[in-house]
Amino acid sequence: MRLAMIMAKVDADDSVYGANIAWIKSLANRVEHLTVIGMSIGNYTLPENVTVFSMGKEKGASKFKRFLVLQRIMFPLLILKKVDGVFIHQGQIWGPLIFYSKLRNIPVILFKAHGSLPQTVKNFLPFFNFVTTTTDETFPIETEKKISVGQGIDTAKFSPKGTPPQDRVVTSVGRITALKGYEVLIDAIGILNKSNETPTYLRIYGEAYSTHDQSHFVKLQQQIKSLNLSETVTLEGVVPNDLMPEILNATDLYVNPSTGASALDKSVLEAMACELPVISCNPKFRAFFGNDDSLLYCPPNDAPLLAAKIDQVFALDLKKRLKIGSNLRAFVVRDHDVNQLMDRIVKIFNSFQSKDGEGK
Repeated sequence: MRLAMIMAKVDADDSVYGANIAWIKSLANRVEHLTVIGMSIGNYTLPENVTVFSMGKEKGASKFKRFLVLQRIMFPLLILKKVDGVFIHQGQIWGPLIFYSKLRNIPVILFKAHGSLPQTVKNFLPFFNFVTTTTDETFPIETEKKISVGQGIDTAKFSPKGTPPQDRVVTSVGRITALKGYEVLIDAIGILNKSNETPTYLRIYGEAYSTHDQSHFVKLQQQIKSLNLSETVTLEGVVPNDLMPEILNATDLYVNPSTGASALDKSVLEAMACELPVISCNPKFRAFFGNDDSLLYCPPNDAPLLAAKIDQVFALDLKKRLKIGSNLRAFVVRDHDVNQLMDRIVKIFNSFQSKDGEGK
């Protein structure tokens, strides 16, 4: 089978899109050849059966020029049937841009996962044979085309590396924006450090992309200073995805204080894969928590309750904390491993080839 894959970025050093490398490698291991087209590219090392093209965003190419590059690559691949299918990661706009796939009866599958979706996703559904998503909740549009396939976590890379340090270190990862709820988490750390002699440390990893996000970043800095938390709370900026396993294995607890509609945040699942206890304010994670739900789920925007739950986790004996982490990893490995996701994707494409064979 020969496939094409379209995505935003191919770059192992990127804090967000670095995870795409594991997706590409896993899919490449299941096909004869994989053509990958990224809006931009950076540093990567991929198998020999992978060919990578860039639309040129990293060189400042305009949207129109990127459109032309996409057509130059995809038109001959589809019209001459040099690929058996197209797998699109997150970018629903690319479906209608390669509408001529329908002329050659080449299946196009979208992966899309988010707590809330723009109207364009629904409008563009006719251009996709199927839409794959993490769980039923992460694609809140009712359609027969929807298939849940998991989130695609590299559980070999994100795995436990020894005993947790037990230094009361909390980590949170994600874009610096109001919806992430970092101000609530910082308030919770402030409450803990007022009431406990042993300090709790917080490391936040993420980038402020937009002007609005940058203003929020400044507010968080001011909040840290006003609460006298400069020695215990730090905004670490972004790090390559490849460095996150080391960071997660050097922490004791992961907290996801998100306050808005959200998918199953990839960074939370990566922490779970490292067997870290996780406290989340995102109700979509409650299915992972089982008997520990009352401890690990915290309703959003409640700093005192969040502080209490953090303290409760740190008060657990090591055996219990390790058991929680082991249970969380087991969920991720079972339902969200990248290799299982790609097995499911290839199975969907194979079903089209079977139908073509029957029609001949």
